[in-house]
Amino acid sequence: MKKELIYYISGGVAVVIILIAIYKKRRKIISFMLNKEQEYFINDLHESGKKKITDFIAKTQARGYRVIITTGYRSFEKQVELKKENSKNASPGLSMHNYGLAIDINLQRGTELWRKRDTKEKWIQTGIPQMAKNMGLFWGGDFKTYHDPVHFEIDMDGAKLLAQAKKQFGNDPNKIQGNKVLIT
Repeated sequence: MKKELIYYISGGVAVVIILIAIYKKRRKIISFMLNKEQEYFINDLHESGKKKITDFIAKTQARGYRVIITTGYRSFEKQVELKKENSKNASPGLSMHNYGLAIDINLQRGTELWRKRDTKEKWIQTGIPQMAKNMGLFWGGDFKTYHDPVHFEIDMDGAKLLAQAKKQFGNDPNKIQGNKVLIT
């Protein structure tokens, strides 16, 4: 009887250990899937900004938000099109997207979404803009003349980056690879 009880208890412990291992593995799989979802945008970011932006995403997710990246690196050519569509958009070479140093995101928690059309105040209530600022990122909700609360960037001098891009690749916006610009 004692022997059967010991086998029963040790078997139960083994089952619990296996269940814990499966749970931990599942969390890793889910985490990997979230990272995989963002891979397309992350891969095109400038090497000098990838870590800071991925850390920002990880910290946002740790606060219980799903991060949905809607824009990352954007070519100069695409920026020309966007400027034609809306004069408030940045000129080619002056958007940190052109260097792979910015992302636009939506946030989701449960069924609630935070998007561009939402107020600055709604975004501030998430705590994410302040967290981004504490990490050294600039938040697009602080633009003076343009409502862009979905925008987070590594704040650099656009004019200097543009001069370096032209020095490296020439003046043709179709040939400039902003996410490959040498940043000193």
